[in-house]
Formats: sequence, C-alpha cells, structure tokens
Amino acid sequence: PNLFFMYGPATNAGGGSFLSLADSWLRPITKLIMAMLEGGGGAVAPNPQVHDEYNRRMDEANDRMVWSHPGMGTYVRNSRGRVTVNMPWRMVDYWHMTAKMPLDDFEFSGRRVACPDPELAATWPRRSSARE
Repeated sequence: PNLFFMYGPATNAGGGSFLSLADSWLRPITKLIMAMLEGGGGAVAPNPQVHDEYNRRMDEANDRMVWSHPGMGTYVRNSRGRVTVNMPWRMVDYWHMTAKMPLDDFEFSGRRVACPDPELAATWPRRSSARE
C-alpha cells in the first residue's frame, strides 16, 4: 500500500509527451492521497479485481500492437513474450482513463497517523473535491 509509481512497467508511450504522461499519473495519485487524508485512512491499494482486469485489457490491447508481432525481436517484451515496457493506448485515451478513475477501484484501510508537527498539519489543504 501507499506505493505510487509515476513510471514503469508498461507505461512507456508509443508517442507523445512524457509531461502529458506525468500529468496523467499525478492527478489520480493526488486524488488518492487527498481521499486517504480526508477519510482518515492510513493505507490505499488497488482493488485486486480491478488490477487484474486492467492488466487483462492491457495485454489484450498490446497483443494487437506491432511490438507483439512474433517475427520481431524487441526489448519491450519479456522472455515469455509479454509486453512489459510499452502501453497500448493513445495518450488521449490514457489521459481520459486516468481522469475518471473512481475511488471505488481502490481499497482504503488502516488508521492515519497524526502528523507530529501541528503547524505543518494545519497547512495541509482539506478539500472535498478529492472525492469527486
């Protein structure tokens, strides 16, 4: 729980800007952290069924990409033939996927530990928009 990757595995875009990808990652991470802080949770992790379904869809889509052609050798596939570097979606589609990420796709648990510095804790923004 609470391990947020901004890059890696299968997140390399076939084209487009790395900054656009970073925006696609930062928005849902911020949304999760805000929801965790506002809800009093101490940990967040992806729902296992949602995780598995995402990977199934990603593998299925990657199977239709040129880097999955059996006659081609490439660094984007592992020794078992699974694409582990590139994502199969267009940047705009990926942006929309991450923009509408529902909080129900994640499991919140545990009790949040209070910040030891009350002055720092008072500066943290508390907005209800994280749950939208």
